[in-house]
Amino acid sequence: MASKTTLVPWYPIVPQLILDPLFHSDSKFVGDKFRTSDGARYNFFTAELETGVFRLDPDHPLHRILLRPPPDEQLEMGVEWLRGNKYFHYADGDCRERWLRIRAVMREVDAVVDFAKIFRAISHHCIEDPVRRFEWQALPVTKLKVTQCGGPDCHDLLPPIAAMLPPDSEFAAPTGSLDEIWSRVHIPVAIGFEESRVFIKLFKFMRMTLRKQPNRRFLYGLAVNLESIIYCRVDRSSILTGDPVFYRSTPGGLITLINNLHKLSDLEHGWDPTLERSSLPSLFPSVPIWEASLQTKRAAEPEKFVLYSQVAVSSAKIAAMSTVRIWKAWRKSDLVKPIHERQVYVVKDCWQDDRFHPEGVIWRAIGHGDGLARFCSGRLIEINATSDITFDPSSLIGATVLPADQLWHAFLPTYTDGQALTSDLAAQIRRRRHYRMLMKSYGYSLDSFGSLTELVGALHDVVSSLSNLHNQNYLHGDISDGNVLVTGRPRPNRGILIDMELAFDLGQEQDPDNDNLHLRGTDAFLSCEVLAEHRRFVFSKRARSPGNSGRESIHELESIFWVLCYLCIIRVAPGACPDLSMDTPTGRLFKELFNGERAEMAIVRRGIIEHECDLWNNVLEYVSEYTAPLKPLIMDLHAILRLGYMERELARERKKKKHTETETETAVSEFKLNLHEKFLAALDEAENRLEANPPEDSARVRKQAANLRKMKEYDASFDPIDYTQLELSDSGEWEIKKITAMSRGQPKRKRARRA
Repeated sequence: MASKTTLVPWYPIVPQLILDPLFHSDSKFVGDKFRTSDGARYNFFTAELETGVFRLDPDHPLHRILLRPPPDEQLEMGVEWLRGNKYFHYADGDCRERWLRIRAVMREVDAVVDFAKIFRAISHHCIEDPVRRFEWQALPVTKLKVTQCGGPDCHDLLPPIAAMLPPDSEFAAPTGSLDEIWSRVHIPVAIGFEESRVFIKLFKFMRMTLRKQPNRRFLYGLAVNLESIIYCRVDRSSILTGDPVFYRSTPGGLITLINNLHKLSDLEHGWDPTLERSSLPSLFPSVPIWEASLQTKRAAEPEKFVLYSQVAVSSAKIAAMSTVRIWKAWRKSDLVKPIHERQVYVVKDCWQDDRFHPEGVIWRAIGHGDGLARFCSGRLIEINATSDITFDPSSLIGATVLPADQLWHAFLPTYTDGQALTSDLAAQIRRRRHYRMLMKSYGYSLDSFGSLTELVGALHDVVSSLSNLHNQNYLHGDISDGNVLVTGRPRPNRGILIDMELAFDLGQEQDPDNDNLHLRGTDAFLSCEVLAEHRRFVFSKRARSPGNSGRESIHELESIFWVLCYLCIIRVAPGACPDLSMDTPTGRLFKELFNGERAEMAIVRRGIIEHECDLWNNVLEYVSEYTAPLKPLIMDLHAILRLGYMERELARERKKKKHTETETETAVSEFKLNLHEKFLAALDEAENRLEANPPEDSARVRKQAANLRKMKEYDASFDPIDYTQLELSDSGEWEIKKITAMSRGQPKRKRARRA
């Protein structure tokens, strides 16, 4: 029988001032691109956390593991030691024992000192732990340099208290590196006297810990308030909590919790043994090097890959713990080759929704093709022969939903006015699988184009690949500037499509298990009909009706159009972005067209598609001087889309007039084929215009283009490995040099003679 679980839906009362620090690094320009506004950040955060916090029933297995009392003799010995050393004692005139080391009235700064001492005392004198894998420490964040905690945005995100791994732990970064402190955080602790905020403080610390620890699958944390302490377990889909431990009145409960946390192994604390810190020495303390075993086609057994440069981490999605990390990687056996002869791979590590096919399945079904990234392998991560998957929400059906008016219900022992958790609410919880994929293609996002010719050529090859994809009855599902890479290679791979995580077969679109495939994607580039959830939105006055929502190939070509408009507005030079604040006309247009609410953006885009005057007023007037030569291309693609939507309506009218099914299918397929061909012809014509009449770039544009080329050249030659500390072994691989006692003493004798 499934154990009961309780839901605390705390998201509606999260104050904005608490959310802002969580998105401090996202509130500015990230990579010269304005990501989101304050309102959008808040809406996204609450939407991702609407599944709530699950409080486990005492019969739940996880709860029994963490709050199961130790043997009576051990518990009594621990309590006696604490009493003998005056950590707590009977108060005068009171029969209850009180903690003497915890002040009754204190500031949060005092509480950090008090609890750090108590946690250390319990772990050293009340617990039999010969291994002692971690140590409780107070982290004086105010005394740390910014570089010691990994950057200015991380300075205030270290927890005040944490269980820290020893410096020589296999999971810890080398001593002296920038991420050393973060890599050793084992269990973060948040302390606060306002119950409505302490839990969000803890979540902020746990969020940053997961961001800084790529080799962490989940972790535990402790939230401490004036009367109680509660444990939390955060994985990539949910937050689980247990009953509060009232430490002031029951010291044995605190000893029990600390004791059981010490008993858990590293795997049970969420560390990932499949991603290891490399023993290869690094030239840059800020660039950790990782190693992972991945399957390739040329070898029957998995090969070791060196993940030497993290390309991207999804900072937005990390609020929901569904982090996606992307590394550049080499085969470890290829390190003996010169850097220009090594094949650069891309490793993608992510947590994918359990209800959808893994991305590798889509890549295998599509196969290799021009304009597509090269897929090598992908697999679900297994830990001890068990799939690495997050908490299963199916056992939550029938649990109690707590009132959402105040967060501190999470700290109360009993609940009132609850309601049953329905299967619909439980279905919102995203159960995720740990998936790792190896790709053989590398490039730069489309907004890193170095010239207008490179931009148009990349779009041409991507539209060609979309044509082949659509002919196989597949849609990409997430056309965006980040999912199109410029490679610097010749046609037909000047631009390639990546990220098939949201791709789907049109025949499976109405599958109830696929959870609204037609609504997913990047809002900034979705077609107006997808945003409006109405397939007959353009050139139609009909109201939305059930079954009218869905995806078509024309929607993805419209996404290509919006990507082009977006880049022509936000690029004033290669890699340079204009002022997009709300005080400027461009900023207001950007917010209205690319960063607003879905329904509002759908109406604006519909007007642009249907009316040429709206195209001039809302797009062409805001195109930068640098990208102005692409205005004719924008107008051509707009005319093709506008005519395409009209032809689509005519094809459907033919079907209403009872033409044969074969005639209708032929007309629709010809319409699809002609649309792709027209897009390719328009892009070819634009490329020919640019070659015949090259634009006269300003000095600023030439300087920015030169800087962008230098950046790409540096990236291509980047190698963080310190080969001076390595030597070739008999097997032909690099190993760390063995320094003998004689070789260590020789320099000292020479220095002595010189002295």
